[in-house]
Amino acid sequence: MEAKFIAGLAITYSFIVTLLMVLPVSAGTPIQIPFFDKFLHIMVYLLWTFIWLSYVKLSNSKAQKRYVVIPILLFIYGIIIEVIQGKFIANRSHDFWDVMANGMGILIGLLVFYKTKDTFIFKN
Repeated sequence: MEAKFIAGLAITYSFIVTLLMVLPVSAGTPIQIPFFDKFLHIMVYLLWTFIWLSYVKLSNSKAQKRYVVIPILLFIYGIIIEVIQGKFIANRSHDFWDVMANGMGILIGLLVFYKTKDTFIFKN
């Protein structure tokens, strides 16, 4: 994969996630699946972390601190989005457990990235 493609993917994914997180939702959902919302948060942040770290890896960046900065920024961003949802968006509320699910997704994304960063996925 090329760094330019991954950069575009990372930016597009970031935009879509942000848009989905700040749009109002209708009150109530027709199907109630226990913890499904938390599962979605984990998967979204897992993928988000993996995409951005993949970009850093493919851009041949020598700055190893970016591998730490990106997850921290994503976690802070998730907190900010939760606050915005709770204060400014209709039918949305902030949820401490959503923040924890975001953090879990980031940690799993880090783990997946570190386990795969030297595999064929990143070979030119």
